[in-house]
Amino acid sequence: MINSTTLFAFVYMVLQTAVPCSIEAQHIVDAAIGSKVRVQSEESTRWKIGRLAGVAPDTIQLRQCDSCQISTYVLPSLKAIEVSMGRTQRLGTVLGLGLLGAAVGAAAGDLYARHEVDNCPPGNDLCGLAYLAVPVFGAGGLIIGLIGGSMKFYDDWRPAPIR
Repeated sequence: MINSTTLFAFVYMVLQTAVPCSIEAQHIVDAAIGSKVRVQSEESTRWKIGRLAGVAPDTIQLRQCDSCQISTYVLPSLKAIEVSMGRTQRLGTVLGLGLLGAAVGAAAGDLYARHEVDNCPPGNDLCGLAYLAVPVFGAGGLIIGLIGGSMKFYDDWRPAPIR
């Protein structure tokens, strides 16, 4: 019967013989050519964003626009490499802009209602109905804010494995 230590030793031996010894010297980025990629070098905190144009064992080539020249970066000099997994929305942005729109709309409705009440002729009992503009304008602002927030997209960046 085989115990777990023997099995572990066997698997370890097989992996040691199957994996080349110089694996530390090989740096290959797992991303398809043409993928949207961003890199950050050791000397800069700014991200460089572009399309992956090529990969070599120790370099990565990035094209930042269709008419731009290809930039080459040495992999060991990079702090981070990330690949865009597509564009996505953030719920916080949608809700935040919706709430902002509601607040601005309610404030505009309040200004409108105050103006109408101040200019109301004496004895008119319906002037107080002007304050119904506050929730109506607020709802309108909420709808506009939600629409604006839902139109904002962000790249979903994931670290690119370097093997």
